[in-house]
Amino acid sequence: MVHKQFACGASPVLKAAFNSEFIEGQSQTYELNDIPEETGRLLVHWMYFRSIMPGRPPLGDIQKYEEDDAMLRLWIPADKLIMPELQNSIIESLFIQKTIKLPICTASLKYVYEQTAKDSKLRLFLVDLIAAYMDPLYFSRFDDHFPREFLIEFAQRIPLDMGPRAMERRLGLDRRLSRYQVPRG
Repeated sequence: MVHKQFACGASPVLKAAFNSEFIEGQSQTYELNDIPEETGRLLVHWMYFRSIMPGRPPLGDIQKYEEDDAMLRLWIPADKLIMPELQNSIIESLFIQKTIKLPICTASLKYVYEQTAKDSKLRLFLVDLIAAYMDPLYFSRFDDHFPREFLIEFAQRIPLDMGPRAMERRLGLDRRLSRYQVPRG
């Protein structure tokens, strides 16, 4: 439960719902049944304190992945409730907490891609974050984490950033054609 003034101050959707003739306005309730408990806790914390995370010590890998998952899931209701300040805070927090080995909990990608539109700012951020920081070997070790749409967006993003000549130089394509040639018997 959240006090009406905090809910309305955080979201124009909630403000409109509570001040309308619809059922939410009459009952003064707005239920978000489709979000996990941890995500709901983070949403309520945001409404009251305008911060995502209560102060806590640095997290271990498993806790970080759970926290990443909760924040990625929080972005979805923040989008539906038109809370750009919260959405931007989530992006900033995820970027700050990145690690070179695993910049984000990739197990959450399927959920994100099921819940967001093709032009989602969250999708763009995740594609760029993973392109910039993830060890390429991770793709084969956890191939079931990457939805088809993500892989297409990822593949489309790389050439735009590097251009064909830069990619050719990076791969050494112009100097090492022998890598691709079949040995003669």
